[in-house]
Amino acid sequence: MATGEIARAVVEHFEMLNRTPVVQIATSGLAELIVQGLADPVVTILNYDDEALLARVEGVPAGVLTFTHQKWDRSIFVKFGYVLRARRRQGIYRALWDKLVEIARERKVPEILGSTAVSNSAMQGVMARLGRTAFGRTAFALQYRFKVEPPPGPCHRRARAVDSAPCQPKGEAVEDRDLSRA
Repeated sequence: MATGEIARAVVEHFEMLNRTPVVQIATSGLAELIVQGLADPVVTILNYDDEALLARVEGVPAGVLTFTHQKWDRSIFVKFGYVLRARRRQGIYRALWDKLVEIARERKVPEILGSTAVSNSAMQGVMARLGRTAFGRTAFALQYRFKVEPPPGPCHRRARAVDSAPCQPKGEAVEDRDLSRA
């Protein structure tokens, strides 16, 4: 597959990083980024209890994203992301990201946080394309935020403003209000 072609990635979610196929690609990817000066060896730590997403193309690992659900501040924090060099620019990170947003929506988490090395301009470009907003900087990292919006559909506020059909998701009460001014 040529660079730039979209790969059909299957993304698998692991509730704990330890003893999974994610460990090999995550540790080798982290080592590669540290050698290139694109990750800090002290700051970027892979914990056994991190959750992880693994993207596979034709059954072969192609990319990884590790994260933690920080219930105390109602966010998901992306700890590490990596796509094999041969699989870059093929939509692998996008597939991982889309799965992470899906998980955030399922958990009703309003934002996803993360950071990248100040020297990692390629990842900064990816973050901008995915709609992440920079909100802070340290000596070695740029910090990003992504607001998780509800999925478009019949229960989405903008869709309801146009479509006057009532919408009430399972288990949620919806107050009556005039949406014509929304």
